[in-house]
Amino acid sequence: MPGVSRFGIENLRDWPRLCGVKALLNTQRPLRTEAWGAQFVAMEEHMKQERFEEIRDNCEGMELDAVWAHLEEEGGSYEERKRLFFHVLKRLVEEGDVKLVVLFTDTPMPGDVDQQVMSIIKALPESEDALQRGLWFLGTECPGGSAWTPRRGDRG
Repeated sequence: MPGVSRFGIENLRDWPRLCGVKALLNTQRPLRTEAWGAQFVAMEEHMKQERFEEIRDNCEGMELDAVWAHLEEEGGSYEERKRLFFHVLKRLVEEGDVKLVVLFTDTPMPGDVDQQVMSIIKALPESEDALQRGLWFLGTECPGGSAWTPRRGDRG
């Protein structure tokens, strides 16, 4: 089917369906882009710049399980933390702090940033127990991992 990645995700509009965001998902018609935009703005407000920097600084050089562990401090439901994880991971990639790679080969994940992040989010287990306190991110079930890039000014 054209426009669908090998993970079955066309674009970010599929994200609420994958994470069970019932308020944004209207089964009678497709999700409107502006509704997704409003959800993303709410994430931005929730994840203040200094908290994002704290997570980035504390997780630099580590795998994705470290990012997840920091988001557990945010509290909330598993679904809420999945949405925050999506936001943080996407931002880390967009800002050039992380490149997403295929685990065990360190080759770049296929697709653009949205497809890469969505493939990890879609693969997340249905329950938090199945994450095994973050060990899931280090196993073969997780489609990708993080390759951190040195920040400008660090290692000059």
